[in-house]
Amino acid sequence: MLVRELPQAIFVGAQYPLGPNWTQPSYSDVAWSQGAAGFGFDSAPDYLAQIGTNLGSQMLNIAYSVYLRRGFNLSQAEYDGLTATTLTGGQQGQILSIDCPPTQRCVSVQVDQVSGVGTVIKTGDYVDMVVGFNVAVLTPDATGSNFTVVPGVDGSTVKLILQGMQVMGTLLPPPPAATQAQDPNAPAASPGTTLSGQQEIVILSVTAQQAEVIKFAQLRADPTPSGITLLLRSPQDFIDPATNLPFENGPIPDATTGVIFKVLVDQYGVLPPNIVEVVLPTPKP
Repeated sequence: MLVRELPQAIFVGAQYPLGPNWTQPSYSDVAWSQGAAGFGFDSAPDYLAQIGTNLGSQMLNIAYSVYLRRGFNLSQAEYDGLTATTLTGGQQGQILSIDCPPTQRCVSVQVDQVSGVGTVIKTGDYVDMVVGFNVAVLTPDATGSNFTVVPGVDGSTVKLILQGMQVMGTLLPPPPAATQAQDPNAPAASPGTTLSGQQEIVILSVTAQQAEVIKFAQLRADPTPSGITLLLRSPQDFIDPATNLPFENGPIPDATTGVIFKVLVDQYGVLPPNIVEVVLPTPKP
């Protein structure tokens, strides 16, 4: 509940989203305006009584997003009493709703402990996508109309194909019921990165073109689904250091060359396999 009497930091933006770290306590909102709820505008007098901060001059035909920040304190008892359902609206293994940004599409990608950064990716993060394919190498016949797969040739290829996608939600399967007592002498696992064999569903905000690229990768990545890897980005990549505000259209994408085995040999010193010529005996007539 937004209490009218309490001032809150306000940022009005035409670009969605504001950035991945604006909800964190360490984020600096000193450049934001201050105001009291409710927030908005009304060209007619119907709702003016409910508007504590009129944003008409900043929003009308200009911006469609309003971001609010307000600090609050919880006692340890109050914090301990909060549940995952209270904080997120759902439970592990369940997503109740996704607020997909305007003009964007939300698409789900399945990852695991390795391809999903240990399943620690969370809502609000930004990720890139690397995809590996195993492309068949073909050779034509004399007519050029028929092709044959060349055996023994490595057709592996890897490329960073999409960058700067925002995570709108994540989904982990419900934890399995305990079947036996845990070994008290076992080392404690790090929170959020316990290797349990679970897979994670990551829901991404993408453009229509990016959705097509992701679907193709899901169909052809090798092996599936671990041929698709998500790379966790730093929140600072999306903040303009000159203004401490998000880039209007995101950071400039990094240019990469992609990798095949020849690139590893030529540029990284990987040793190619030795070619051994074997002379087979001539069969007797």
